[in-house]
Amino acid sequence: MAPPVIDESQLASLGLEVAVGDIDRALVRLITGDDEDAATTHADSQKAGTARASLLNLAVYTEEPAAAADISRTLGDITRETACRAILILAHPAGPPAVRSWVHAHCRLTDQGEKTVCTEQVSFLLGGADSSLVRNTVFAHLDSDLPLVFWWRGELSEVFEERLHSRIDRFIFDSRTWHQPATQFLRLQAAIDESGGAFVPHDLAYTRGHPVRGAIARVFDDPQARGVLDRLTGFQIVHRPGHRLAALWLVAWIAGRLDARLTTPTGSQPGTYRFDSTRWPGLLITLAESGDATGDEAIESVGIDLGDAGRIDIQHAATAGFWRVHQVLANLPPRERLFPGRPRAEADLVTEILVRAGRNRAMIDALPLMRQLLPLRP
Repeated sequence: MAPPVIDESQLASLGLEVAVGDIDRALVRLITGDDEDAATTHADSQKAGTARASLLNLAVYTEEPAAAADISRTLGDITRETACRAILILAHPAGPPAVRSWVHAHCRLTDQGEKTVCTEQVSFLLGGADSSLVRNTVFAHLDSDLPLVFWWRGELSEVFEERLHSRIDRFIFDSRTWHQPATQFLRLQAAIDESGGAFVPHDLAYTRGHPVRGAIARVFDDPQARGVLDRLTGFQIVHRPGHRLAALWLVAWIAGRLDARLTTPTGSQPGTYRFDSTRWPGLLITLAESGDATGDEAIESVGIDLGDAGRIDIQHAATAGFWRVHQVLANLPPRERLFPGRPRAEADLVTEILVRAGRNRAMIDALPLMRQLLPLRP
C-alpha cells in the first residue's frame, strides 16, 4: 500500500517539527522560551512565570493521518478544561518505515498575551506502524507515572493488543464509527477479560446518551410518575441519523434499570425489542430513525407508554437547547417540565469523561446486553 498522501498544511497544525531526540528540549523552549536542558523544565517555568500543568496522559491514536488538523484542534479544546500531556499518534501501518515528530504547547494567556498555564502536545507520524512501534512510542513519552487515558479513533486493529491495553487506565472509543460493531465489541470484551478489568472503557456513543438518561431518571423522581411506574408497557426511541448505537445503548440501559431480559427472537422485526421481567412482562422497546440530521443530540425523543395510566414524552428542542418533558397521566392535568440540554461537540464528550472519571459501572453493566442487541441490528 502506498504511503498516505497528506497535505503538509494539515501537519503544520501539529506545531514545530523536531527530531525525536529533541522533543524534551523543544518543549522547554516552547513553554519558557529558554533553550536549556530538559531537566530544568520546572525551574525555568517558574522563573518565566509559566506553569506547566499535567494531571494525566492523553494518548490519541488514529490510522487516518489526514485527520491531523481536526484532532489537534479538538485537543486544544480539551486542554482548556483538562491539564494533560497529549500524545497524538498518526499511524499508517502499511506504509514504509518512517517517524516524524512535532511539539506544541496549548497555553492560557493573560490579558497582556503572556503565557500562564501550558499543557504539552507531542505528535508522531508513524509509517509502518506495528503494535511494537506504537506501544514503544507512547510509553517512551508518557509524563511520569500519571494515569494513561487512551483515545482510539476508528476501528480496533491488531495494534490494540495486550501489551498496550494492559498499561491503559481508561480507554475511550466511538462505536458510532465502527462498520462491524458486533465484531469490534467482541474484541473489546476479550481485551477487558484478558486484562482482568484493569482498564475502564468509555464509548462516546454511550456518553452522547447521558442527557436523555438523566431526563428519564428525573421523570420518575416525580411522585406522580413514580406512582404509575407499575403500568409501564414500553418505550419508543427516535434517534438521529448515524446514531443507532447511541439508541441501542439507551435500550440496554433501560433494560438494565428495569432488570429485564431480552426475549426478542432472531429474525424479528428490525428495531423492535421485547423484554420480560417479574414486574414488567412483555415490555416493548422500539427504535426509529429521525429524518432530521441537523440536531446536536444523538437521541431526538423518547416516548414512555404507561398503558391506561397515561404517557410521557421527552423531546429535545434543538433550537432552544433544552429537553421538554410532556406528562399526561390519567385523572391529572397535563404537566410540562424543561431540563437543560446544551450542544456538545466531540471535545465536550471526552472532557466529560475525563472530568467525571469513576469506574463507568453503568456502561460496563449494560455491555453484555448491548452485545446481545447488536446481532439484531438491521
